[in-house]
Amino acid sequence: MSMAERDDVDGHAAGCAVCRAVVVALAGVVPRGDPVGFGAEGAVIGRYRITGSIGQGAMGVVLRGHDPVLDREVAIKMSRSLDATGEQRERMLREAQTLARLDHPNVVRVFDAGALGDDLFVAMELVDGTTLTRWLATPRTEAERITVVIGAGAGVAAVHAAGLVHRDIKPDNILVRGDGSAVLVDFGLARAARTASGPAGSGIAGTPRYLAPELRSGAAATPASDQYAWWTVVEDVLADVPRVRGAIARGRTDDPARRYATMEDAVAALAPSRARRARWLVGPALIGAAALAFVTWPRAPIDPCDTSPSASWPSRRALIVSNLAGAGADPRVLAALDARAERTKTLHRVACRGAATEPRALREQLCIDQSWQQSTRVFTGLEDADPRTVRDAIDEWITTLPPERCTGGVIPGVPEPPSAAVVAATQRLENALRGIKLGSDHDAKHRVARLRALEPDVRALHFRPLEAVWHGDLGSSLAASGEFGPARRELEMSIQLGEEVGDDDVRTHGLINLLTLAWQQGDGDPSSLERTAEAAAARLGNPAISSQLHMREGTLEYSRGNIARALELMRTAQRELATITLDAHGQTVAIDQSLGAIEQASGDLPGAQATFDAGFAVAQRRYGDDHAETLQIRGARATNFLYQGDIARARPELEQVAAGLARAFGPESPQIVQVRAYLCECDLAGAEDATASCERARALAEHLFGPDHPQISWQLVLVGRARLRAGKPAAALPVLERAVAISEKAQIAPGDLPGAQAYLAIAQHRTGRDGRALAMRAASALRALPGQQETLAAVAAEFPVTAVDRRRIHESGEPRRGVDRR
Repeated sequence: MSMAERDDVDGHAAGCAVCRAVVVALAGVVPRGDPVGFGAEGAVIGRYRITGSIGQGAMGVVLRGHDPVLDREVAIKMSRSLDATGEQRERMLREAQTLARLDHPNVVRVFDAGALGDDLFVAMELVDGTTLTRWLATPRTEAERITVVIGAGAGVAAVHAAGLVHRDIKPDNILVRGDGSAVLVDFGLARAARTASGPAGSGIAGTPRYLAPELRSGAAATPASDQYAWWTVVEDVLADVPRVRGAIARGRTDDPARRYATMEDAVAALAPSRARRARWLVGPALIGAAALAFVTWPRAPIDPCDTSPSASWPSRRALIVSNLAGAGADPRVLAALDARAERTKTLHRVACRGAATEPRALREQLCIDQSWQQSTRVFTGLEDADPRTVRDAIDEWITTLPPERCTGGVIPGVPEPPSAAVVAATQRLENALRGIKLGSDHDAKHRVARLRALEPDVRALHFRPLEAVWHGDLGSSLAASGEFGPARRELEMSIQLGEEVGDDDVRTHGLINLLTLAWQQGDGDPSSLERTAEAAAARLGNPAISSQLHMREGTLEYSRGNIARALELMRTAQRELATITLDAHGQTVAIDQSLGAIEQASGDLPGAQATFDAGFAVAQRRYGDDHAETLQIRGARATNFLYQGDIARARPELEQVAAGLARAFGPESPQIVQVRAYLCECDLAGAEDATASCERARALAEHLFGPDHPQISWQLVLVGRARLRAGKPAAALPVLERAVAISEKAQIAPGDLPGAQAYLAIAQHRTGRDGRALAMRAASALRALPGQQETLAAVAAEFPVTAVDRRRIHESGEPRRGVDRR
């Protein structure tokens, strides 16, 4: 029996149980046993556990199942072909995989396909709705009925665009969800519009009333015959609507050539007005084939493997070009987007063609397609955005996963796209989150409030990949506002959800942010967290993300006193970012600020100055003079003036930075704490009474971080020094004791504990207590660290030391310097 003849048998038997029994008898096929107990609760098909039965038809059964990996309910269709050959089985799997790539709000989503013994199964979206037939049993308005059939038509058009014909369009294969939207189901008879062996199967397939005349005559199924079936459904639903009768008559004409040219044209003819059609055409699309806009449907069948999401790039390019040009972006950004679109198309085609036989190839394809979606959706909604926001979007784009990383080594995990029922709401919330993240709102507390306002909508959606992103954004904003405890909880939740839904990108960013928080809080030894973050970043293979991780690890190594290793990691981060930077990247500024601070701490003040100057120039060019990022690196640069002894230049700079940050973040914000402390240091280095400025810095730090936070130790030491210089050692004693107690638990910089011990010993000595042993212990630790000359000199002046020790102290030649404590 030929392939075409087998198609005839399968197709007709699908609509005629009696005929199927006759064919089975004539073919001599012996029914097989049921190896899994169809419908039996607890049976396992692939990774899915059966929880019940949904229905049964001539070609198989539909079961309710649970996916334990993604924790969701699915519908599983077991299709039993008549003594299927290997070629037929391969074709059926290939067509199921084509549907898996078709993600449209009006087409049931296919998640998985495979074989179980001699049977085939397809796991798909479990649609919460009722058939169109049952839905019509309740009186419906004309508008409601038109919406449903238009939605069903949109689904048919998407199927045709994927190179398939449905072959069984009827009311029982159209489900209506609770929100009134339609979804096309039951692709048991679907075939490629044209295959290497011939047309799409015999016309005997399907339900008689909805069969086009040419099919009843035995001709091949085509998009035109699907259109006839859809118009017949329209006639069933809208028989009482006079204005559509002419369109129905044309759509159901006997001559296929006289019907509408495409399903897009057919649906447009049904719509009440051109304006209505326009609104429908720009309906929501998020992942995969949903990006196929209803604009120019190809009449000739196409290779499904050529339907890469990047195929829509030419139509989106003009808008993105306008956005980038308006922001003055580097032209190389657009060139890189063009190159990524072409690479995505090529890699998609290769993975798609291998997906019929290789499960890994299907995963590669999903990864490639979603990487492209992430690459372009960062530019969505920027039509009226200011240039800074567009540049932030470019930064985000640079950190998205390149498609090449999906085809070699370990395939990074990407989450399942949202179901058609929630795709529009998901897109709206994603845009809202991106707007908060990329917006010019520098007030972290305000960002927290905006994110919390979205919480009810995010939770109501029950789409965990979006929840993971929301928790991560909230955690980052809470950390920026100084709420470290809540920030940790949100970041841990983001990491957990990212792991559960298989989103390596969200999980890795969460781990890096949690590592940053651990450093800010001085949380003991986060080595285990570091190793986990390193493994996650390696899995992604993205230089931008590796650069973020190495920058954070550099600050951790600095806090441990490993200056050389810290410098090595910072310069590695700098090189990694340079390999992909196409414009003045925001991360460049952060790396330069941290690298300059560590160079400063190592004693390389000229090197620190050059690094600070370079980062400051990038920030000015990218953000302007009044932006928070510019102000913060300007403040770090001013500290280098301080440690080079140029107080007259350092103090006015720091005052201007403090005023600018107060305007951006408010007068009581974590960003200002460090600047206030450096103003205190300026006063300690000069002739002024430093008590007022140092007390002001300490009060702000305690208000924001609490009385026992590791950040407070430095502030307390500064207050202690100011009181000692003012001749008040008894008043200095308690604050310095607190500084030592806090630093013994955790410290931000390696000199925090011995520095606090040194000044406590001096206060003890001046109040009549013997602080010599503590002073010698502190001096021994400080001599092992760079940049501690001032404190060692203070100890030497207070306590007699040996000639060797004195020479070590006074001949070290190391200038004073500070550290970025962000």
